[in-house]
Amino acid sequence: MTYVFSLLAIAALVALDQYVKYLAVVNLAPIREYPLWDGVFKLAYVENTGAAFGLLENGRVIFIILTVVVLGLLVFYYIKLPKTKQTRLFRAVLTVLFAGAIGNFIDRARQGYVVDMFYFHWFEFPVFNVADILLVCSTLFICVMILLPKVFGTDFVFGEDKKTAVAESEAVEADTIEAVETAQEEKEAGDDAGTDTD
Repeated sequence: MTYVFSLLAIAALVALDQYVKYLAVVNLAPIREYPLWDGVFKLAYVENTGAAFGLLENGRVIFIILTVVVLGLLVFYYIKLPKTKQTRLFRAVLTVLFAGAIGNFIDRARQGYVVDMFYFHWFEFPVFNVADILLVCSTLFICVMILLPKVFGTDFVFGEDKKTAVAESEAVEADTIEAVETAQEEKEAGDDAGTDTD
């Protein structure tokens, strides 16, 4: 069920990102800009050919390759994480990171650029979108979780607690397998007893 919930969360976040971009294309592109807070924040339609926040423009092929590699590593790491309460929050944050990466990847692979629309222009912050928010917030949160392992219980990421978490997960699996085997043996024994009685 863990994977099902993660997939549903990713689908919902990617759908939100794509819907906001669709609204920007339909409603914002014709007017280019729409002020929401004078001198501070406005909606601004931008077709970004670079990475998040407009970095490294015109590197479509490189970004597609890097995104595929990063997504593959995220999937591999996520699958390897033990399914315990200790790793639940970390897996949730990885899910958000994955959704952000997919959101921008879809645009870049499909049309060669990413649609951005949020702009804090009072301090010239780069224009960004929903996927960028997911990427940056999840990345920062992961860094905080790793830097404060005692607070978030993330010793398992690099420390010995990872071995402990894996051992706990394997122990649960072993207990489950043992219970199934015991039930099967009892059933077979009952069947044999019934046969002998006949």
